[in-house]
Amino acid sequence: MNTADVVVIGGGLVGLSTAWHLARAGARVRVVERDICGRHASGLNAGGVRRVNRHAEEMPLAEFSHAMWPGLADALGRDVGFRAVGHLLVAEDERELAWITTRNRPDCEALVDAKQVRELCPGIAPHLLGGIFAAQDGYAHPPSVCAAFRDVAEVAGAVVHEATRLLGLSRDGAGWRVETSSGVMLAGQVVNAAGAAAGDIAALAGEALPIERQGPVCSVTAPVAPFMRPVVQTLTRKLSLKQMPDGRAWIGGGHRATVDGDGLAIAAGEAAANHATAASIFGALRDVPVMRSWSAQDGFTPDRVCILGRLHAQGLLHACGFSGHGFQTAPAVGAVLAALLRGAPAPVEVSPLSPARFAQGAGLPGMGAMEVG
Repeated sequence: MNTADVVVIGGGLVGLSTAWHLARAGARVRVVERDICGRHASGLNAGGVRRVNRHAEEMPLAEFSHAMWPGLADALGRDVGFRAVGHLLVAEDERELAWITTRNRPDCEALVDAKQVRELCPGIAPHLLGGIFAAQDGYAHPPSVCAAFRDVAEVAGAVVHEATRLLGLSRDGAGWRVETSSGVMLAGQVVNAAGAAAGDIAALAGEALPIERQGPVCSVTAPVAPFMRPVVQTLTRKLSLKQMPDGRAWIGGGHRATVDGDGLAIAAGEAAANHATAASIFGALRDVPVMRSWSAQDGFTPDRVCILGRLHAQGLLHACGFSGHGFQTAPAVGAVLAALLRGAPAPVEVSPLSPARFAQGAGLPGMGAMEVG
């Protein structure tokens, strides 16, 4: 029978980051992953590293993580594709422009007018009126980030169990009995970092989390001559767009696949609509074909803000519900969870992210009339 100080359920980026932070602090850690690490949303998202347009209660976590990203290549021992190319949130009409003005955070963003938008992106459509620009935001390469976190976690002493299904989760004295397809593990504490399956994992422990499975859609085009540098996001239409160093454009931003159990089906119309939106913002993409589209399930909360913390059971922490935008914060989430599991104060304020907000029947207030999730 395997024993550990902490068993982390889920080998995505949050789980691997947590395992690394714990293991290098001397904890005995085991990671249980039903497939392979990074197989789902963590390794198959569009790689956005942004603070722009986040809910206020997530901003302390996002800022803490923002300070970590420039040094991750050194900390992890390899290039993870992080590029601080900037992130531009654009307004397509007067109503959006007015709303964007209220959303600006001068400490990390700058309001830009129509002229400045065109200076940042010379090929952008003429109807755009302005936006918010965060010069130090950007993107990274999700598969490389996941692989790097797994490697450093194992080097630090964490044991990763892939192709291992969770079969049961119950109290065992002062700790937890974790029943898996690879055997039983006994642990003092457990982290539920199971992404889209986090609600199911919580239920095994007798807790209820409002996690909905959704499948954000991403596409990649054929290579095209350079036409943009910053990541560009629209406000009410579904678009997040970036151009990679090899010329391919990565398109995401909110279109969804149909979820059927553990499977996903991408409707051709969803990918086509996403490409059409991208081409309406940058004409350079109008005749460039989409080469591949994909999706991966992620867990979404009713208020589209992540869940981070304990609900009722002692020694069980939940880190899930990242609602399609958890890639940027994952390095910090691991540090926060490692501190909480060691009984230390969290390095940033995360109490508003507690799952208890749903037990109280509320959840966090939305971002306003132009809420985009």
